[in-house]
Amino acid sequence: MIAAIGLTVAAVVLGFAAPHWLGLLAAPHRHPRVALAAWLSSQALFVGVVAAVPLVLWVRPGDRWHLLPSSTLSCVNSLRRNGTVPWFSAVEATLWGAGLLVLGRIVVVVSRALLRHRRVTEEHASVLRLVGRPTVTDGDDVFHLVGQGVAAYSIGGRSPAIVLGTGVRELDPSARAAVLAHERAHLTGRHHLLVAWADALNAAVPFVPVARVGATWIRVLVELSADRHAAASCGSGAVRAALESWHGEARDPRPAAMSAAGFVEDRVVWLSGLRAPRRGAQVLHYPLALALSALPVLATVSAVVAALAASCAIFGG
Repeated sequence: MIAAIGLTVAAVVLGFAAPHWLGLLAAPHRHPRVALAAWLSSQALFVGVVAAVPLVLWVRPGDRWHLLPSSTLSCVNSLRRNGTVPWFSAVEATLWGAGLLVLGRIVVVVSRALLRHRRVTEEHASVLRLVGRPTVTDGDDVFHLVGQGVAAYSIGGRSPAIVLGTGVRELDPSARAAVLAHERAHLTGRHHLLVAWADALNAAVPFVPVARVGATWIRVLVELSADRHAAASCGSGAVRAALESWHGEARDPRPAAMSAAGFVEDRVVWLSGLRAPRRGAQVLHYPLALALSALPVLATVSAVVAALAASCAIFGG
């Protein structure tokens, strides 16, 4: 019971407060991979903590593993069995029901959304191979579509592909290479799946900010991460030239073809603040992101469990 309350509070903190510090991670001097990984790990931890609430109520780790002082265990067992506090059982039942309800909705909605994403992606790839023109110089997975200007986008899934408008062929070779590097970064980073996950979680629990705000941030961060990869391969100038060329023709606000016009201006600003990565710094990106997500959960659970255990031990004593 004490562990379940601690996990419930941790889920609330992570779900509602995490966007306040996760939003601070995005900065031009910092690799977008750090913020992207932190958002994704925070969302995954939120789901995991929600799932852990009914699990610990069933396992009762304090009873089985003797993690708490004997006085605290006696207090909790007394409250549960003797009915000293009438609402004790009601709180347990509420935590059970809320945890299972939220977890069940997440599992059902996210599973359906990801299956739908997979089906639509495969259908899109099949149609593309019928109407698109494959290229020899760019690779078998690159297709040209007539009348798409300098638009470019990629399709993930089992048959990944890159789609280029005819206007891309008129770009400077370095800018064209930057467009291809950007889209290949999306494919190698599985960015389509990450965006699909974020959108699905948002659909499941739209009232939770880490899901609702995270869906927007993840869309932004995958673009910035692909820009950073393209800049490392082709140079910042080539990426800026490609973005500015697309900006000149952008009329559609969809984030598909190297993103919307207003966002393009922000991406150019980010490239201007790009710094050379420190040697060995990339090794720390994912551990840092995981720590930023896990530490608030550990701190919250520890504080709540310690406070409840102490109060229950004093009350029971």
